[in-house]
Amino acid sequence: MKFLRLLPLLIIGLIITSCNNDDTPKENSQYLTISSTLNYVSVIDDSDNSQEIFTGADWGVLVNLDRSTLQLYVNSLQYLPNEHAVSFTLPELRMEYTSTGWKLNNPQSIQVETGVSPLNISDLHVDFVLRNDGSQNLVTIAFTINGRYHVNTLFTHNQFIGSTTSTDITNPDDAPFTTNQSRYLVIIDKKTMKAEVQIANPLFLNGMPTNLGIMRFKDIPMTFTDDGYRFAIANLTPEIGEDPYPAFALTDINGTVVAGKTMKLNFKCARFNRQVEVNGTAY
Repeated sequence: MKFLRLLPLLIIGLIITSCNNDDTPKENSQYLTISSTLNYVSVIDDSDNSQEIFTGADWGVLVNLDRSTLQLYVNSLQYLPNEHAVSFTLPELRMEYTSTGWKLNNPQSIQVETGVSPLNISDLHVDFVLRNDGSQNLVTIAFTINGRYHVNTLFTHNQFIGSTTSTDITNPDDAPFTTNQSRYLVIIDKKTMKAEVQIANPLFLNGMPTNLGIMRFKDIPMTFTDDGYRFAIANLTPEIGEDPYPAFALTDINGTVVAGKTMKLNFKCARFNRQVEVNGTAY
């Protein structure tokens, strides 16, 4: 199984290098790093169900393909608002291959040293999705600290593939248009609290051109949720390239993302009298 770079449109900063120096394993291994600039950390405190969203951590993932194991390196993880960030390394743990990539699920509690005080890490989940072109995308890093703080990584760039269905608003009994060809990239920015949706191969009805390029829905207000985020705006003019396309003016745009799992997106296009619904899976 090869680790290939992500598609240019969809790069989230996954840096891939072989482990061939004197300080790393000589076996068939890959080391992947995710910069803190490309993720946020959601922490839910079980004691009062409160949520904090922190600047992202620096993550390192060492995958040994010969032994089917994974080791997670965590640097500068903030999980309490008034405490210093912590860094730690988890031991090598067994991962499993799935029909869509590979994953690690380890419910056991593991004590790690942070240089300040030890922490207990449990319910560790790491998921990669294998795409049709052979590339892979990290979609989930989640775990619990000291049985109380539920940590979930929210990546700034999130790709989804699935079904796009549009119906005629005035004739809802007519057969809907459906396609699985469109791909969706959702980009979030905690500083502006805005989301952007990019659609590769946008198709919403029969006869729509197939060479439009990337369609963008920009500057959509967003809020974080317990398991991801949602975004919504009443009116929006999409862009293709850098050009606005008022002919495709949209209304009632709203979407919900469950981090590392699913996306639901709905909007209306008045000119073509269509209601569009997207159900996507992290990809």
